[in-house]
Amino acid sequence: MSRIRTWALAVAIAMVAPAFAEDKKPVEFDATKLLGDWTISAGKKLGKDLSDDAKKGTYSFTKDMISLKEGDKVLFAFSYTIDAKASPMAIDMEIKEAPMEGLKGSKAKGILELKGDELKLTYDGTGGDRPKKFDDDTAFSFTLKPAKKAEKKDDK
Repeated sequence: MSRIRTWALAVAIAMVAPAFAEDKKPVEFDATKLLGDWTISAGKKLGKDLSDDAKKGTYSFTKDMISLKEGDKVLFAFSYTIDAKASPMAIDMEIKEAPMEGLKGSKAKGILELKGDELKLTYDGTGGDRPKKFDDDTAFSFTLKPAKKAEKKDDK
């Protein structure tokens, strides 16, 4: 009788357990959430805080390009690819436009994280190894927020 009770309890647990099990499917990254303009809310270049002037820059993401702009002027344009399965998410960039000779074609490995309306982007701007953490004093680290859209005036 004890065996039957133990067996029945095991069957009941086996039937109920899946309802309480966590879904182990990896969360897919929706790259469309990156699209648009992002302003720099904080950042460091090689461990040094960005100046207020540098924080005026805007990162603009399209499907396959990132542009770093100051006003309407594009300072840098990068092609990019993302590996969303890496942890943290990996980004590889290649400079397509630059203000100085010799930078075009340079590559940078980085990491990124999107939580709510905050995007963290850290990359090695010298072509070195991919940073392992977001607050890396040997890399360029930026915290970005969605750019505020200009409010439309009501013509009444």
